[in-house]
This record gives sequence, C-alpha cells and structure tokens, in this order.
Amino acid sequence: MRSIWLTAIGVALIGLLLPGYGGTEELTGNVVEGVRVVMMEAFRFGYRPDPVVVEAGERVRLLLTATDTTHGFAISELEIDRKLTVGEETEIEFTAPGAGTYTIFCTVYCGPGHQGMRARLIVR
Repeated sequence: MRSIWLTAIGVALIGLLLPGYGGTEELTGNVVEGVRVVMMEAFRFGYRPDPVVVEAGERVRLLLTATDTTHGFAISELEIDRKLTVGEETEIEFTAPGAGTYTIFCTVYCGPGHQGMRARLIVR
C-alpha cells in the first residue's frame, strides 16, 4: 500500500514540475493588436518552437520560414496545408479551435526523416 501512495505522489509531482506533462506550458508568441503572433521555423526534420501553445478561441497568426529546403505545414483538423519556400515568410492565420493537442506535420517530401517531421499545437 505504501508503494502505491509513493508512486501516486511521484506521478503527481512529475505532472506539476515538467512542462508537457501537467499542462504548464507557457503561451507561445505575443499578442499584437488582439492577435497571437508566433514566429516559426521549419527545418529538416522539425519545427521550432514545439509545442506552439495558444488559448482556445483566440486569433493566431503564424509567421513561418523554411530554413533549409522546401517544407509543408499542415494541421488536418484546421484544414491548413501550405507550402513553405526557403527564405520566404509564409503567414497563416486562424482562430484556435477547442482545447486539445493538434499535430502539425510536413506535407512536402524533404528527405529521409520527412515522415517524422511533426510538432504540436496545444490549445488550452
């Protein structure tokens, strides 16, 4: 019985102390004139920042730049699928949906790690 309590306390502490486990991630970017603006980079084989954390219902503007080759940027649930060209800033604006975690993924083949090119949009 004692080990069960110690395990429960340990799990609770991890949830409180580690971002990503207890929902303690800070909001990403800054609010400018009522819109949350987040600058992002796409690179082989990921996105920065990851995760992107926003509030449900707020207007979000992502300013994306591909740093090394052409990439894609997609969030299926939001019907977003854009091509990112190296060195060009691409703007994507949307209203954040209901709370949840949404997968961001690359839709343009960018090399052998393409299938694993993912990030998270966390809406709280």
